Amino acid sequence: LHGDNRVMGLAVAEADTVFQSAEILSIFLRKECRGNGHGKHLLETVEQRLVDLNITSLEGKFTRLGGEPHAIEKLLASCRWSAPKLRMRLFDLSTATILQSKWVSNFTVLPESYEISPWSTVRPSEILELRGQSWIPKDLHPEEHIYAGNDGAETLLPLCFVCRFNGDIIGWHFTHKIDETQVRFSVSYIHPEFQRDMLLIGLWYHAAVTTDRHGFERIRMGVNTTHAKMLEFCEQFMMPHATRVDDSMGVTKIIGKGAEDLWV
Repeated sequence: LHGDNRVMGLAVAEADTVFQSAEILSIFLRKECRGNGHGKHLLETVEQRLVDLNITSLEGKFTRLGGEPHAIEKLLASCRWSAPKLRMRLFDLSTATILQSKWVSNFTVLPESYEISPWSTVRPSEILELRGQSWIPKDLHPEEHIYAGNDGAETLLPLCFVCRFNGDIIGWHFTHKIDETQVRFSVSYIHPEFQRDMLLIGLWYHAAVTTDRHGFERIRMGVNTTHAKMLEFCEQFMMPHATRVDDSMGVTKIIGKGAEDLWV
């Protein structure tokens, strides 16, 4: 968006013409240019450009820091986007807080027949056995996270663990690096038949101890709403100790022929 011979704002979208969908990746307007309708004009211009490409559905994401409404929400509402829906809850914690939490001490000793050990102890044959197991959600399968995070973040193998019951793998935890002071507890999962024994906390305890040993001061953890039980678990045990809880929100809009079809 240009005005007065200068750039006033920028919007970036990624379109998939095969599936006729697009995602608004970023929208920015200079502070001195806000409040005069320029943002709405910019977003509507992008939408029209996507209509010209036969795009029919749009989506966007933004984060409510500390749960507070984002400035973009008024703009989206003015352009008739959907009401924001929670996608993922993001917990920010200090490593020391986790280790000092009273409930952690109750789960440092596992029930009989359970064992938590470094992921490096897992044999290639064990990974092969996990393929096709119906109890493992596709997005939580170990092979999706062993080599790097979903965003390409480095896997910190010494901070990754496996949980076994009578020698069989029933769960795992993967940690990825954010920067020199922070890590992300990316994936933690326990076989549904064993979740009642609170083994997740045991995995997190081992991961937190090693995180502290390696000098990382903070831990980030995000839970998608598609994993309702996990989200409820983290809200109960992690939220009270979190320095901050952010909400990743999602919005959608039907445009072009898609919008016309809604009235057919």
